[in-house]
Amino acid sequence: MKLDAHRLMLLKAVVDHGSMSSAALELDLSTSAVSQQVAALELTAGVPLLTRHARGVKPTAAGELLARHAAALGAGLDAAAEELDALVGAVGGTVRVGLFATAAAALLPEALRHFTAAFADVRVDIVECDADDGVERVASGLLDVAVVFAVEDDGRLDLTPLGVDEYHVVLPAGHPAATTGGAVDTTALRQERWILPRGAACAALVAQACGQAGFAPDVVIAADDHGAARRLVESGLGITVVPELLGWCDEDATVVRRLRPAPTREVQIALARQDWHPPATLGFRAALSAAWA
Repeated sequence: MKLDAHRLMLLKAVVDHGSMSSAALELDLSTSAVSQQVAALELTAGVPLLTRHARGVKPTAAGELLARHAAALGAGLDAAAEELDALVGAVGGTVRVGLFATAAAALLPEALRHFTAAFADVRVDIVECDADDGVERVASGLLDVAVVFAVEDDGRLDLTPLGVDEYHVVLPAGHPAATTGGAVDTTALRQERWILPRGAACAALVAQACGQAGFAPDVVIAADDHGAARRLVESGLGITVVPELLGWCDEDATVVRRLRPAPTREVQIALARQDWHPPATLGFRAALSAAWA
């Protein structure tokens, strides 16, 4: 015996309303259509499900049993619909986002403003992680979205370019190379001591630019915090670089200049490569793009 779910729900409506005509009106069907479907269900069940009387119909014991299971089926379908709405419509839930430190400082406040305007009931869990770590976490499903840079497509990720972030040099205000507002030729910094982040990616970009100018940078201090590095430049301990993404400007004791050749990195948004993403995930990707713009 294979019971039809649609016919079970029709039977429940008839039992609830006490008549074929009232159920038909509720379901926007003809009375004959409801009667035919109930008759087909009775044929499948092999027993009468309703008894007729002057004021309508009453369920038999078998009819009451099937109506009770139809009620449970309806409740289950309603719960499934609510959960699906939460997932597909993003009316709740969580989106997990990973950003490297500079991206978090520069993009996150504006991205959250854009995102919460459209997804007010979605929780955002933020993880600060290096670009390489963000790639692996997205690929393994631990993060929904990550801001990364210099990632090559290996088939696991859906990458959306944000733009190119250029490193600028931070010099003491009295430095000879800082006297003009134009770009500083990297060859003019050959004899300098460098204060660079400990991260290999940034150091490699600076080393590459210096290598193109014919020398290797003399790194005397590793400082991951760009603000701390700038204070060290003020103290005369060396020079440093800062991502353009942070939007630093000249101060009394230090100036910010473009480098020629310039160390650059392509910043990207990474999602896992799959057929479907919840709207909240796609919404946060759009919010990051808007924050960059």
